[in-house]
This record gives sequence, C-alpha cells and structure tokens, in this order.
Amino acid sequence: MSGCEKRLIATLQVLLKRIQLYLPARKVIHQIKGEQNIIELPLFPGYIFVYKSISESLDALEKANSMIAFNPVMANGKFLEANKNEMRFLFEVTGGDGVIELSKGIVMENEEVLIIEGPLRQLKGRILFIDKRKNKAKVRIKFMNRLLDVSLGLEILSRPLPKVQ
Repeated sequence: MSGCEKRLIATLQVLLKRIQLYLPARKVIHQIKGEQNIIELPLFPGYIFVYKSISESLDALEKANSMIAFNPVMANGKFLEANKNEMRFLFEVTGGDGVIELSKGIVMENEEVLIIEGPLRQLKGRILFIDKRKNKAKVRIKFMNRLLDVSLGLEILSRPLPKVQ
C-alpha cells in the first residue's frame, strides 16, 4: 500500500534480521506553509525491493499478523524479478544510501536543458512545464531507450554563456 513502504521495511527488518530490502527514494523540494523544505519520497510509491527472500518475507508477515496491506508482484504464478541492468543503473543513480539527490540544471523555457549537477548530470532534455511556485520543472529526457518525463528542482544559477568566436 502506497505510503506504508517504510513501515513495511521496519516490520520485515524486525521479523527477519538477515533480509536485504531496498527502497529507492528521491529528494524533492516541497512547499509546506509557504516554506520550501527538502523531503524524501519513494522513487516507486507502493513498492519495495526484496533480495531473493520473498517467500520467507511473506511467511513472516503472515505469521506476525501484520496490519500492513501488501501483495507481491507476480506474473504467471511466479514472483517478478527486476531486470539486472536496470537495478545496476538504479544503484548507481541512488548511491550508497539509496537516495537520488536534487539535480541542478540550466533552463531555457521550451528548449533543451542540460542537467549540470546530481545523478542525472550530463543528460539533456526538453522543458515541458515550469512550476515556479514549487520551484520545479517537468523535463522530458531519453532514459534507457525510453522518453521519460521527470520532475527536477529549479536550482538555476545562470544561463549558458554564448560561444565566443
């Protein structure tokens, strides 16, 4: 159930000490009562990653009568496995603590953007929408052979300098 990821992880860690769990998150700027705060949100709301011990985890939760609603992701009667290359990339982007830091970019409205800081640095995209109140921009980037729309913090310091000839 979305919003209960951290509680589910805490419950599983108490019940099964040796289990490896992963909850990738991202830092975002969130406006609360007119004040901007940096908070962490799950990268995939409603999902946690369990390393090889899914059956054991489910058994422990059922025996403990856990009040947290959960369902494993399955297809054709088998637990779904994450693609190894995508997981490797996810680990690289999130770093050791599993959190994607804020990215910085140089923005020109409705034009290409270059992300200059953070795990997405060096990627180019096109600005779709800018929300100045939330200090964010929706950017379409090419990522793993797909076009994805991502929300980036607007920490704009300057526009790119024109090339001098």
